[in-house]
Amino acid sequence: MKDQVTVYSFKDLADSLYYNDDETLHKFCENIKFSDGRYQVVWPWKQQQFCLDANYILALKRLKSLVNRLQHDPELLQKYSNIINRQVHKGIIETADNFTSSGTRSHYLPHHPVLTPSKSTTKVRIVYDASAKVQRNSSSLNECLHRGPTILPDLIGLLIRFRLHWIVVLADIEKAFLQIGIQEFERDVIRFLWLKHLDRPVNDDNLIVYRFCGVPFGLTCSPFLLAATLKYHLQKEGTPLAMKIMNNIYVDNLLIGIKSSEEAFIVYQEAKSIFRRASMNLREWNSNSNEFLNGLPVEERVNAVSDELKVFGLKWNKISDVLHMSGVGKAPSSNFVTKRDVLHTVAGIFDPLGLITPVTYYGRVFLQTLWKLDISWDDPLPDNLVKDWNRVLSVLTSIPCLSIPWFVGNQNGGVCQ
Repeated sequence: MKDQVTVYSFKDLADSLYYNDDETLHKFCENIKFSDGRYQVVWPWKQQQFCLDANYILALKRLKSLVNRLQHDPELLQKYSNIINRQVHKGIIETADNFTSSGTRSHYLPHHPVLTPSKSTTKVRIVYDASAKVQRNSSSLNECLHRGPTILPDLIGLLIRFRLHWIVVLADIEKAFLQIGIQEFERDVIRFLWLKHLDRPVNDDNLIVYRFCGVPFGLTCSPFLLAATLKYHLQKEGTPLAMKIMNNIYVDNLLIGIKSSEEAFIVYQEAKSIFRRASMNLREWNSNSNEFLNGLPVEERVNAVSDELKVFGLKWNKISDVLHMSGVGKAPSSNFVTKRDVLHTVAGIFDPLGLITPVTYYGRVFLQTLWKLDISWDDPLPDNLVKDWNRVLSVLTSIPCLSIPWFVGNQNGGVCQ
C-alpha cells in the first residue's frame, strides 16, 4: 500500500499562515506587561527556545575578527566601546550572570558596526547578527522566532495623506527598538561578548558578557514587537491624537499633517507626553513651518543644514515643496552589460507612488525583453541590446533632474481637482 500523501491547497496554506499570525498576536497581548516604567514583551517562539545550539565559540571567533579590524581604526574602536558603555549606563544592556561557554540555555549574538556618516545623529550603529549559525544544519535565533504579522500602516496611503496637508510635522522615536523591554527570563538568548580592556587581547580573562534588556535591532521579530507595542500603547491612550498617530507612524517615524502652526505646537506637546508615558522620546522634530520650528527648543529640532528632507526614502524640499527623485546617477556607457546589471539598476529606483512611471517604464520593458530572450544572469548582452540599454540608461539618469510638486491640496484643507 502506497504511503498516503496529504495535498494542501493554497487556501490551506494561507489559513495556516493567518492562524500563525493570529496566534502570535494573541500571545503577544497575553504576555505584554508594563513594569519599571516601560513595556516588556516575550519572544514569539515557534517552539522551545532551547533548540538553539550553543554558539559561544562562534561568537568568540566573530569577536576576534571584529576587534582585529577595529584595531586598524582606533577612533572607531573607541566609539564602538562608548556605545556599549552608554547602553550599560542607560540600562539597555546588563552584565549576564552564570557565565558559561557550554549548554543550550545561553545564546550569543555576533555583532559589527554599520557606518552612516550622512545621518545627523547616529553615525555608528552596532548591528547584531541573529541569523548566525553554528553549522549549516543548525537553527539560528531568527529561524526559531515568528516574524509576526505585518501591522504597519500602508506606506502608500501614508504618503498620499502627507501630500494633502499644507503643514506637516515629522519626528522619530529615539532608539525605538531598545525601548521595548524583554522580560528577564527571556534575556539569555540575546547575550553578546565584549572586551573589558580595549588595549588587551581577546581571551577569557578580558571578556565581559552582556545581555540585552530590550529588543535589539536585527531580529526577524523586532519590527513586529515594536509595532505591536506602539499600537497597544496608543490604543490604551485612546485620545484622538493617539489614534491619529497610530495611523501615521511607520516603524519609528512619525509623519503627521496639521492645519496650522498653532495646532503643531499642541500636537508636539501632547505627542511628547503620550510617548513619555511609555518611556519613549520623540525627537528630531522637523516641519515645513518655520514658525513651529523656531518655537521649539534647539535640542528638539532636527540637526540639518539642508532644506531637503528624507521622507521614507523620498527627497522632499520643504521650502520649494517639490519632490526630487533619486535616479541611477551618472553611469557611463559600457559594452559589457549583463541581465544582473540591468535588474540592479531598474530595481534600485525607489518610487512607491509611481510618480515617475513614464520614465521608469522603459527600464522595465527592457528587462521584460531580456526575460523573453532567456538570457543568463551573467552572460554579456549582444551588441544590439547593449545599444538599446545605453539609450534606456540615458533616460534613467535624467531622473534626478525631475522636480514634482508635492502638495496636491489647498490651504483650506481641500484637495485640488
